[in-house]
Amino acid sequence: MEEAKINFIHENVHIPFENDEKIVGKWEIIGEYHNQAAFNLGKKLPEEGIGSQNREIFFLPQGEWYWCYSWTKGKLLIDDGESSSVNEFTVEKQSDGLYMFVKLKSFDYLQTGRTTLLVLHQCDNCRYKAKDIARKDNISIPFNNDRNILGKWKSVAFVQNKDDFSPENVDSSFEPYFKEIDFLPNGECSSVYGDEIISGRHAQEWTNGFVLRKWNCTACAYEIKNIDDTEYLFIEWKSGDYRWGGFDTDYYVFRRDYGRRSH
Repeated sequence: MEEAKINFIHENVHIPFENDEKIVGKWEIIGEYHNQAAFNLGKKLPEEGIGSQNREIFFLPQGEWYWCYSWTKGKLLIDDGESSSVNEFTVEKQSDGLYMFVKLKSFDYLQTGRTTLLVLHQCDNCRYKAKDIARKDNISIPFNNDRNILGKWKSVAFVQNKDDFSPENVDSSFEPYFKEIDFLPNGECSSVYGDEIISGRHAQEWTNGFVLRKWNCTACAYEIKNIDDTEYLFIEWKSGDYRWGGFDTDYYVFRRDYGRRSH
């Protein structure tokens, strides 16, 4: 069978914010339905669709973005890096609290142009902040040297699992977001993300086996593998999917830049 072509949607999600204080807080995902009439069927969203740990969406004060979510009055804003959409919602008060009914532009919408109904139930009305609800790793790991990691590495691939990588599949046109990392002596390191250079101990450090990203409290494990007589460096990529969505980590794959090596 020929695989169906996915047409991503790109709507402007950076629209003026209009407050609605009653919807601020944490909302539990009840399920996704064809329409509101089917709500009582109790059909649940598949776990892999919304993360393995979290089944909720936070509506943060003033529409603060976290992960792929923001909001303004009557609209849930979603930007997952591939698609962006403005999803209208209504709120109804029932005997056990507030329910939200979102006209979701999900995968079905991309294929058919028909929205599905995402049903949420408000858990609380707390004023959370994005940094407070993110998963946090232990980044207070003492320095332990690893002379083999020293030097500059440039990314060549991005994979979901380490075993997915093969040097034969390296794409010369690959344009990574995490472009390179330079491991310096005594735990210092410098990284290039997009057009931004991150350096200094206040932002990140390394120790044997880990890159400690202080700005988002993630300890990203690394491993060097020798494949076909070439050293490749695998570093965990703990993005918003990991920090807020409960997903496992992905991996960036790097190869040494022999034009420069730190000592």
